[in-house]
Amino acid sequence: MKEVLRAPYLRYVDDFALFDDDRQVLDDWRCTLGRYLEGRRLVLHPRKTVIRPSGEPSAFLGLVVMSGNRRALPEENVRRFRNRLRSLRDRWRAGTVTREEVEQRVGSWVAHAAHADTWRLRRAIFRGGWFDPLYQKP
Repeated sequence: MKEVLRAPYLRYVDDFALFDDDRQVLDDWRCTLGRYLEGRRLVLHPRKTVIRPSGEPSAFLGLVVMSGNRRALPEENVRRFRNRLRSLRDRWRAGTVTREEVEQRVGSWVAHAAHADTWRLRRAIFRGGWFDPLYQKP
């Protein structure tokens, strides 16, 4: 993007966001970038490639980024995690998974969720348990 478009952007691995005040400029960049990537046998994801005002919520790096420096987890992400957590609890009670495995799996989600404004969410999910933000280890 730096060499081809000379555009202001954010990038992390394969996620990126371009910024401009003119919608037409952004659309031109999308077309130019699409052609550039096709030459390398890559394509932009059709549903995830959108042009929207920066004041509107937007998905980026697995978070919903909003104005005012606010970040949230997509509802689908939270729903999937609750289901996984329920399954992990059942497996832990049945003795088919160790505490270390539970801590590793849940800890990775907590680390990701901590990048968003999720303190209350994490408190509600883990109230009184190992991953409660207020939990004091004995």
